[in-house]
Amino acid sequence: MRAAFCTLGCKVNSYDSAMMAQCLKDAGYEIVDFEEKADVYIINSCTVTGTGDKKSRQMVNRARKNNPQAIVCLAGCMAQVNTEDVKKLDADLILGTAQKTKIAEFIEKAKEKKVVATCEAENYEDCFKTLQTERTRGFLKIQDGCDRFCTYCIIPYARGKSRSRDMTSIISEAKELVRDGYKELVLTGIHIASYGKENGGSLLEVIQNVAKIKGVKRIRLGSLEPMILTEKFCMELGKIEKVCPSFHISMQSGCDKTLKAMGRRYTSQEYAGYVSNVRKAFCGCNITTDVIVGFPGETEEDFLTTLSFVESIGFGKCHVFPYSRRKGTPADKMDYQVEKAEKHRRAKIMIDLCKKKELEYIRESIGKEDEVLFETEVEKGLFCGYTKKYIKVYSKGENLFGKIRNVKLKEPFKDGAKAEII
Repeated sequence: MRAAFCTLGCKVNSYDSAMMAQCLKDAGYEIVDFEEKADVYIINSCTVTGTGDKKSRQMVNRARKNNPQAIVCLAGCMAQVNTEDVKKLDADLILGTAQKTKIAEFIEKAKEKKVVATCEAENYEDCFKTLQTERTRGFLKIQDGCDRFCTYCIIPYARGKSRSRDMTSIISEAKELVRDGYKELVLTGIHIASYGKENGGSLLEVIQNVAKIKGVKRIRLGSLEPMILTEKFCMELGKIEKVCPSFHISMQSGCDKTLKAMGRRYTSQEYAGYVSNVRKAFCGCNITTDVIVGFPGETEEDFLTTLSFVESIGFGKCHVFPYSRRKGTPADKMDYQVEKAEKHRRAKIMIDLCKKKELEYIRESIGKEDEVLFETEVEKGLFCGYTKKYIKVYSKGENLFGKIRNVKLKEPFKDGAKAEII
């Protein structure tokens, strides 16, 4: 039996697909590319935006076209929160965000009749080892779910309450990843800052324990809620040399009125303070973020306030999103919804600013030395990878794949910088 995966959305989805792939491999399946003819197609969906829903539906149709006799499974967040609509799609198995380790069992049942499995997750679902698809960075999921319920976000409804993975299991998989040759581990989850709230553990404790593992060269953190970045936390984090000085700190808006309407639990000035804490502990670090424009009630003045705030912080990279209405969230019912054309106008302005700030950050690094983990040979003799600060670097050399090398950044190039190996 051959199974193929299409993964949409975040790194947590990528990890979950790898977990399901491992379960199917253990059950005797061969994992093949999605464009190949397979007996089973799994689309691990994203529903954060309407675009995610649209792509998920398209991939269900593509899978059916690839092999009309195949079992088609729509899994993940879209399946969990839009179950009734999803049932109308040409999919044989609807699998939500829980019970993914039972996928082989559900596929067998789907051979007889359509299966809908969308129960809520109560505990962290652990597979111990995942079938990683990245070739140089190992993703290590430590947490799932979210209790924040920001007014625009569907994820708490899709993923359920916050659940932490057992520390012993985290360390065991981390050691397996090192044995498989991974030098950099990325700690990921839906809301990793809430790790351990059920049992008294903490994210800092996870990082400290992973750092002790022989063979782990670099530790990178997934998206962080700003409130965890207290001065004490940052100072302790700064003592761990393996932690990469690149931090994605969720922001969404730089306007206090909009932040309050979003249900975010900080002001713009408090956010700036958290960023300052990080920069004190990691001099020259790269700070990246997310920005939503066109949130209900956001005026032109509010937007310009956020634009000015983004300029003042000096992010190394921003992911900009026009607000996307999600049925079932409080923001969907708010008055003063911004017109689509206006949301996209604001998004373009914000993207242009963010590109400018990204280039400024790269230019500030020119002439400096850094360490690169090379990941891909983009053309004969030209390899690319990422510095510890997550600047994409292109260097000429031989057999650099999977190797860590010290480089000196020379000039901006494509979406990063050219560098020469020292």
